[in-house]
Amino acid sequence: FRQLLWAEEAALGDAAPDLSLRWVIFGGEALEPASLASWFARHGDERPRLINMYGITETTVHVTYRPVRRADLAGGSLIGQPLPDLSLHLLDSGLQPLPIGVPGEIHVGGAGLAQGYLGRPDLTAERFVPDPFSGQPGARLYRSGDLARHTARGDLEYLGRVDQQIKIRGFRIELGEIEAALAAQPGVREAVVLAIDDGRGERRLVAYGSGEAMDANDLRRALSRRLPDYMLPAAFVFLESLPLTENGKIDRGALPALEAIASAVDRVPPRDALESFLASQFRDVLGLPADREIGIDEDFFDLGGTSITSAIFVHRLQEALSETVHVVTIFDHPTVSTLADHVRERHPGAARRLGEESGGIAGPTAPERGVLVPLQVGSPGRRPFFCVHSVGGEVVVYRELARHLGAGQPVYGLQSPDPPLETVREMADCYIAALRGLQPAGPYRLAGWSMGGIVAYEMARRLEAQGETTEVLAMLDAASPARWTGEARMSDTEMVGLFAYGLAELHDVVELPPGIELPPMDPAGLDADTALAMALDLGRRVGMLPPNLEPAELRRLFERFRANRNSLSTYEPAPYGGDLHLFRATGEIGVKEGDPDLGWGELVNGSLRIFDLPGDHRSILKEESEVKLLAGLLRALLETS
Repeated sequence: FRQLLWAEEAALGDAAPDLSLRWVIFGGEALEPASLASWFARHGDERPRLINMYGITETTVHVTYRPVRRADLAGGSLIGQPLPDLSLHLLDSGLQPLPIGVPGEIHVGGAGLAQGYLGRPDLTAERFVPDPFSGQPGARLYRSGDLARHTARGDLEYLGRVDQQIKIRGFRIELGEIEAALAAQPGVREAVVLAIDDGRGERRLVAYGSGEAMDANDLRRALSRRLPDYMLPAAFVFLESLPLTENGKIDRGALPALEAIASAVDRVPPRDALESFLASQFRDVLGLPADREIGIDEDFFDLGGTSITSAIFVHRLQEALSETVHVVTIFDHPTVSTLADHVRERHPGAARRLGEESGGIAGPTAPERGVLVPLQVGSPGRRPFFCVHSVGGEVVVYRELARHLGAGQPVYGLQSPDPPLETVREMADCYIAALRGLQPAGPYRLAGWSMGGIVAYEMARRLEAQGETTEVLAMLDAASPARWTGEARMSDTEMVGLFAYGLAELHDVVELPPGIELPPMDPAGLDADTALAMALDLGRRVGMLPPNLEPAELRRLFERFRANRNSLSTYEPAPYGGDLHLFRATGEIGVKEGDPDLGWGELVNGSLRIFDLPGDHRSILKEESEVKLLAGLLRALLETS
């Protein structure tokens, strides 16, 4: 919602348009009312109405609601009153009610409560307790683990977690789980983990320990065997002993601050000109201070790298080398030392040139952007699985899916070339030529997420016309192209507005479900260059775009996005005689009601199988548990084809 705010502010200033929007409902994270000041300044607080809701899975799913008003801007996250079939109490550890202003744990009762945890009677007994305030036999309360307090005005203010559960980039994390895994490592006496603001609006996990000092990379590898990637600390700090309170408990507030951490971490400086160049590019692309030394073992993503910054970094590296570099290179070799070794091995001439030339830039010749990207080479003899890019033109989104398909399965991405192609049919012809270069004859295996599904469909049609077989055609939450045919072409400024939200999604700043109508940046119409300049400036200021992103780089990303998006409105699909497998995200309620096959039934003459997945359009390729489930279904399909 913050991204909607800045885009609207850029387009409208203080103007207040008459929106058809009536309600905006917040959930999932604690609301910061102060962030809504510019919205209320333009729209007031009556229309549209903003509603803050608090919910937990064990009540499937909302518990309370409260309209948010202009008068709430200076306060905390007010969550209001319970829904009619629920009751809510703030209680102490003895299940006694607490007075106004005193924080207590939220306990929820009523008909909306779950029965318990499947196969976990111990946890059910711990969290679902008898309700002393209900006259009904067997009534229970759920201990939520969330803190709140009653205000003097009768509101309920959410305060956070009783335990140490936090959220970073949408992932729910128990700090205690990381601490336990860290303390289990040989030589570690005690451990504590904090989520610290890195000064750029991002929270980073920092682990503190006492005992024998260990190499950070060895420790991270050891922890990766017990924890998912998003729970691995970005920094490890070993102290002689952890600070304690008077009561003998770890004093978290006395642990070294982020500035002290920077000096505490042992960094190995670059050892030659190539490593110095790569370290400087890490620092420049990520917008780190000029005096920030980058150690050769520091991880690009631990330093704040994201999908979009990785694409920008690889583009700059490719220009420096004057040779093709695949975007997944930075994922496979995320540290200066490993990346330098890769460059020396795969690009020896360019590596020597980078080491010899001052400044490190090899020359003005930019290499051709390759279409075929190896996401996972796999085992010889196994048929590859080809995944087509979405509207942004990149294939990094398939990285985790490839990994969960198993190390033996070859997976290749098909990305947009430069300059971008203008029609779906041109893309299909280009990508078929690329995949035939790797696999001259079928049967083929194709997949596409979002727009990529439409291109994969046209590829399967054309392969069929050429006498080839597509044994697996997988639509990953991709709607039928019939939904796009004949759509009015967007103006450049409307396209910039949509592009800006797409960048926000890549940068993990905001997640918008498909089908949402995004407002134009300026109904009166700006030229594209002015609109892009506004998007670049605002994106830098709110942390959505890399601080050192060049206008030419933004323009290149936009041109690719615009060509892909426009291609959908001119594509007129014809029927396909083969089979199609639709993997549908069930979280998109409302978008898919009354349309269970997303329009594919009208086009496919073969069999149409539908697999329902938990989650939404983006999370099926992003959230660890959902990617694993999708990969398991695809793996079974590939093994039986």
